[in-house]
Amino acid sequence: MSLLKRNKKALIVLLVVLVGGSFAVYNYAYKAHKTIDELEVKFSGTAKAFSDKVHEDALIWQDVVVEIEGKITSIDKKGFVLNNNVYCQLDENFSVKNIEKG
Repeated sequence: MSLLKRNKKALIVLLVVLVGGSFAVYNYAYKAHKTIDELEVKFSGTAKAFSDKVHEDALIWQDVVVEIEGKITSIDKKGFVLNNNVYCQLDENFSVKNIEKG
C-alpha cells in the first residue's frame, strides 16, 4: 500500500494519458466520412470521353467524383448505364422510377 501512496501522482498522470490517448485514437478512427457533395469534381464531360480516360489509366479514377452526361441505355434497381458502357450507381435515397431510357 505504501508503494501506491508514493506513486499516486504517476498513476494519475498515467490514467490521464491513457484516457486522453484512447479518446484521440477513437476520434481519429471513427471520424465522419466526407459526402459526395463535399468532394471536388475531378472530371466533367460526356460518358464517351470519361470511358476513354478510364481506359488510359483506370487507377486514377478510383474513389473520385465525376460528372458525366450521356444517353441512358439500360436501367436496373440500383442505377443505370450511359452509352452502353458507363454504369451509374444511385444513392439509396434516389429512385429509378423517374428515369427513362433515352
